[in-house]
Amino acid sequence: MSDLKIPGKLHTCFFEGYNLIEYMVSSNSPKVDTILLCQHGFRDDDFRNHFFEHTNMFGEHSQELVNLYLDLEYDFGAQSTTIHLARKISSKLRVLAIFVNCDRSIMDSNRIAKDCIDEIAINYIDSEKVAQLRKMNFFVRETILNLCRQYLEPEGFIIDVHSMWPFSFEPEIKKGSDIRSYCQSFLEPNAKREGRNINFILNEKDEQGMFSPVADLSLALSLKKSLQDAEYCVDEDKPYFMESRRSNYEYFKLYRGIAIDIPRNLLGSNLPKTANPLDYSLIIEDMSKIISMSDAMAKGIFSFHNVNNR
Repeated sequence: MSDLKIPGKLHTCFFEGYNLIEYMVSSNSPKVDTILLCQHGFRDDDFRNHFFEHTNMFGEHSQELVNLYLDLEYDFGAQSTTIHLARKISSKLRVLAIFVNCDRSIMDSNRIAKDCIDEIAINYIDSEKVAQLRKMNFFVRETILNLCRQYLEPEGFIIDVHSMWPFSFEPEIKKGSDIRSYCQSFLEPNAKREGRNINFILNEKDEQGMFSPVADLSLALSLKKSLQDAEYCVDEDKPYFMESRRSNYEYFKLYRGIAIDIPRNLLGSNLPKTANPLDYSLIIEDMSKIISMSDAMAKGIFSFHNVNNR
């Protein structure tokens, strides 16, 4: 996890000898007001080294291509944003921050077990490893639910922090079995693309295309106002909406909460001058941007908590 710390004790949950989940509680109190969740912010070799012995995880592709794929798939800046947000709000609120330390490019902890294996990775994983990863997914889900049951106050809430590529594409990029064509689709200079805003993932869509809320709309309204006051643009359910195959769907059915997806250009900068200007896998974290984003979100959280506890 990032070297940045929040006040409180670090706890680790191991799965088959690997530190799969880390969490920190900012208060000695047995309960918290806010749970911050970061499911996709991990980008490290430790996970693959432990479970796959760093063999040719993705076949005979070059390491450069594999690294590009890994950089595309993880939620750039989400971990640091979660940490800074936890530090900010822990000055006034009791906070539990949860971090999942697995490669989303292999196993997605925010999908239910039967869908959790990445569409590309599954072509390179044997049935025994698939079963192990699905067991891991269940462990993550149950651990997060147990932490919610143990720590979250009845009027508390969850904020699930994600980041995404800065553009949507037309047609939408779909995963197949080939890493190379998938990665190149993001860098295609002639592709039709549209810039993305911060996305609040709030509603599910039924078979008739009608939306109904899953996330907490009052919390969303407070966060939206604080972000807009800081001159950020916010969309709702664009490009992604809530789906029942997502783990956070279950969390928000049980507890108040919201998932926020932030374009990675709002958290990073400094593309190398020699780089493809469309290649946002190369940006580095910009702490001033991360702090500004965290501060704006914190104001919305404080406002919601104050109104909610009058």
